[in-house]
Amino acid sequence: MAVTGEVEFQLPHELPKSGEFRSSLTVSCAGTSIEVPIVARLPAPRIEFDGYCNLGFVPPGVVVSKQVTITNAGTREGGFEIVVPENVRNLIKITPSVGTLAAGFRHVDLDGDGRMEGGDELVATKDGSNATTVTIDFEGADLGPFRALAVVLVPGYQDQILDVSAQVVASTLELVRENGGGALGETLDFGPKLYGQ
Repeated sequence: MAVTGEVEFQLPHELPKSGEFRSSLTVSCAGTSIEVPIVARLPAPRIEFDGYCNLGFVPPGVVVSKQVTITNAGTREGGFEIVVPENVRNLIKITPSVGTLAAGFRHVDLDGDGRMEGGDELVATKDGSNATTVTIDFEGADLGPFRALAVVLVPGYQDQILDVSAQVVASTLELVRENGGGALGETLDFGPKLYGQ
């Protein structure tokens, strides 16, 4: 004996921020009950990236750059805006800081009824329109550790953090003699040379 059931969702007036609905269906038969969990998700963007950007050791006054790839792995187009804290905007520049990414997956309605059902498919976007690369430029200033938490705002999805860090260090070069002979000093004497040698 096989029994088939169909469950239809009606969206409430106020949608949860997560865009996810959870409930359960209780099936009772011959004194035994089974609870079947039901989960429905609204199509939404899902922005992903490596949230930690370590720029390493940076000399003062030198600009270093690093690239971070931002990808939309969701089922709806999603925009993003990267907001750098005001107190470090003179040290960090992120380009582009605003953009829109195509959905990472699209729904394929196999039976043509206009509804997304269990037998339908999600197909991945293959043209690269669901990803972009942003460049983070940092100019070292004060010696010591540097850290800034940039906020990545995504309408329809949770805000995320891009943690940018570096260690600003003074770089020096000292020339020394072979075999532990000490520093060479401020001038180097190459001896007499003829023009062209």
